[in-house]
Amino acid sequence: MAQFQRANGDNLPVLNYDSGSYVNSGANAVQSNVPIQPQGPYLAFFTVTGTGALSGTQIKAIITTAEQLATVMVYEYYNATNDSVALALYPIDAWTTTDLQDNIVAALTGAGIPNTVTVTNQAIFVGDEYEPDAPSVPSAPTIETATALSTTTATVAFTPEYDGGASITSYTVTSSPGGITATGTASPITVTGLTTGTTYTFTVTATNSVGTGAASAASNSTRTWSVPGAPTVGTATATGATTSTVTFTAPAIVGGTPITGYTVTSSPGGITATGTTSPITVPGLTTGTAYTFAVTATNAIGTGAASAASNSVTTWAVPGAPTVGTATQTGQTTATLAFTAGTTGGTPITSYTVTSTPPGGVAAAGTTSPLSITGLTAATSYTFVVKAVNVVGAGANSGSSNSITTAS
Repeated sequence: MAQFQRANGDNLPVLNYDSGSYVNSGANAVQSNVPIQPQGPYLAFFTVTGTGALSGTQIKAIITTAEQLATVMVYEYYNATNDSVALALYPIDAWTTTDLQDNIVAALTGAGIPNTVTVTNQAIFVGDEYEPDAPSVPSAPTIETATALSTTTATVAFTPEYDGGASITSYTVTSSPGGITATGTASPITVTGLTTGTTYTFTVTATNSVGTGAASAASNSTRTWSVPGAPTVGTATATGATTSTVTFTAPAIVGGTPITGYTVTSSPGGITATGTTSPITVPGLTTGTAYTFAVTATNAIGTGAASAASNSVTTWAVPGAPTVGTATQTGQTTATLAFTAGTTGGTPITSYTVTSTPPGGVAAAGTTSPLSITGLTAATSYTFVVKAVNVVGAGANSGSSNSITTAS
């Protein structure tokens, strides 16, 4: 093991210790598991073995006494990159070298430290009085999770690291973008004054009596709350003479707080309908009118922008008038009438009705052209009209057909 030095560069004298040798020499000699009464303060350096992340590191302990009571502080560990982290403080009122080992093991395997280690029954004790290094700025905290809390606030959690040998007095969280700061003495810290609907990351620094240390790594991204984004409109479909349904997809940005509802608005007319899921049915429309629709989403903050307009749909109506074709006399009391269907009104035509002029014939009904008319009067001249029927109702009559005269 390398020779350890004081801060001024002087080498510290080193005494080797193992389970079969003495910690000190002369009148103060003690063996393993024999109570130690060091004249300290002293330094002890231990080697860690095992399967944890700290395996192979060196542990430095400060040993002090006060009125026959000893305090052992597991002060810091050194890894391959010479990083150091404060671990724990252990007061012991009657202890041995084995107690010291056990306490160091406990520090390395305590709550939140993912190591399974043992400390070898061998250490190097510095036999000279300990001359502490001067304090330095703290190490960078370890960043944890940033979480937006509202339209202008976010909270940032972190874990403190080595305090530099002087108590940390405060932590400062800084936003990016904006450089907005907030201070506190413990994790988490809430940052205020942020901009609504903006994505931020954060860093944390620690400050002690020496100064402010390096910043942590950047946190995860978090977006302050806002109104929702615009939904993506799907398909509008007429479902009746006065109703249509509109489908849509939730916006990619919900605004940080749950969407509570959606509103569909017609154009023309500005007729609205609300719901919590897709599709939404819009009532109160005008029969046979063409509409498009837009959708907005609402959360606790407010209502967001409207979607693009939907496809155009026309509410259902009665069918259009058929186009009359040729009337043909087929007997003393019968005739046929051909025709071409008109518009459906948005829903299928269910039947056609033929009416004669002058009256007296039997009104004929059917679903296709031509229709047969019966019950006419012999040797009588007639013309005919035809109309279509759907679920909304009967449409207008066609024009009059040519005149025919039944047989005598």
